[in-house]
Amino acid sequence: MFGLPILTTLLLVPLAGIAAILLATKEGKQGDDEARWLALLFSLATLALALGVLTQFDPSRSSFQFEEQHDWIPALGLHYHLGVDGISVWLVALSALLVPFAVVASWSEIKIRVREFMSALLLLQALLIGTFSALDLVVFYLFYEGNLLPMFVIIGTWGGEQRGRAAFKFILFNMTGSVFLLLALITIGTTAGSFEIPVLIESHIPASLQTWLWLAMFVSFAVKMPLWPVHTWLPEVHVQAPTAASMLIAGVHMKLGTYGFLRLLLPLLPDACDTLAPLVLTLGAITVVQNSLVAFTQVHLKKVLAYATVAHMGMTAIGVFSRTIQSIEGTIIMVFAQGLVSACLFMCVGLLHQRVRTYDAGKIAGVIQAMPRFAFVMLMLILGAVALPGTGNFVGELLILIGAFQTTTGIAILAATAIILGPVYFLGIYHKIIFAPSRTLAPGGSPGGVAGELKDLGRGEMVALGSALVVMVWLGIHPPPFLTNTSRSVVALVSTQHFQVRQPQTGAAQLALAALTPGH
Repeated sequence: MFGLPILTTLLLVPLAGIAAILLATKEGKQGDDEARWLALLFSLATLALALGVLTQFDPSRSSFQFEEQHDWIPALGLHYHLGVDGISVWLVALSALLVPFAVVASWSEIKIRVREFMSALLLLQALLIGTFSALDLVVFYLFYEGNLLPMFVIIGTWGGEQRGRAAFKFILFNMTGSVFLLLALITIGTTAGSFEIPVLIESHIPASLQTWLWLAMFVSFAVKMPLWPVHTWLPEVHVQAPTAASMLIAGVHMKLGTYGFLRLLLPLLPDACDTLAPLVLTLGAITVVQNSLVAFTQVHLKKVLAYATVAHMGMTAIGVFSRTIQSIEGTIIMVFAQGLVSACLFMCVGLLHQRVRTYDAGKIAGVIQAMPRFAFVMLMLILGAVALPGTGNFVGELLILIGAFQTTTGIAILAATAIILGPVYFLGIYHKIIFAPSRTLAPGGSPGGVAGELKDLGRGEMVALGSALVVMVWLGIHPPPFLTNTSRSVVALVSTQHFQVRQPQTGAAQLALAALTPGH
């Protein structure tokens, strides 16, 4: 595009959208409508480019592709360096995919400062893509930390009654962790003589430093995911955040922690990973069980989804630090599938709230009478969230558990409790709001309303959510194209680790691996 490399173009298209919104639209209802359409247009253009990266990606290579490198501050050895591999290319696609969904979800919800809101979403899209494609530690940190600013503004300006408190809680937790990350990245760059991630992967950081660097970086990534016990900021932020912010926090922002584990901790600090992997596996198992049990007790719809997403992230932590080919491939596909499903579930909850004006499941019932399309879509998304066979999450969880059983059977058994607990709280809350009689709210939130007064999903909402269901099922029924793109990069990543794992014995595990990961 205009002679620019495709990754830089991916960053510039959303920024061009911001310029178009701020310069070409005016205040007022007409300007607000124009801002919405421009945001949707430019976010979809970014998605089209991201799909172009996917189609041109060469799965036979483990190295970084679409690389572009330019001097930035030569005196400090800093470069503008971008590129993607089989691990990051799907996260770039996820970042591009979810912002158009967030625009659609905000179409009727956001009524003030619409131009600024849509501009913030496009800025967030550019920063997320930049984080997943950065190959210089300092550039990575700038994008990684830059995500906080538009999210802070979105929560603090368009959130609920306690939006100020939630926004500051969000920024304080995340920035505190990032201070340790910055110190670690500076130490790594100055010790190794380079800030370039491909160069650092080939070098060896002294073992005496690795444990301290690992702990400093782990704090930041654990807060982002978040893992127990640093997860307490997330439920309150979700409750107060507007729908679009909740979608992007659950769908992409939380995945920055998993990506940090895969991109930096495992390849750069393998000795420390050998020592400290049991710690992460334990925290991951606690995160899965504890948050699943807490989700079971919630009646606030956003809190149910918040704790459920944290439980899923605990599963991805187990997948990463099991450090097998199967578990890491499962982690990548679960990050993508769970990010898509959780974002769409938050979208459904937000759309329901616009109609009934409450998140309290105890005050909502019988929604299927007036909103059958909504009921169907939400059920399908919940089945995806609980990893029903035939959905992307099932493939991810299966591969993670197979890999975890090769390294630590006890942790794998604890993680598998999510297979039981997830359907209990998800289907329980679904039955309560969709089928239970006599408590349906009228528009405006007054009890005793007529179910027929509620408006079902509109055409744009159905297109967005229906396309998500197609992707979810495609990942579950035909995962080899996804896994083929990731396999070379995952094998290269696992080769940096210094431990041996037990290979799965004959039986169900072997059959599953043969079906899902051809070539291994």
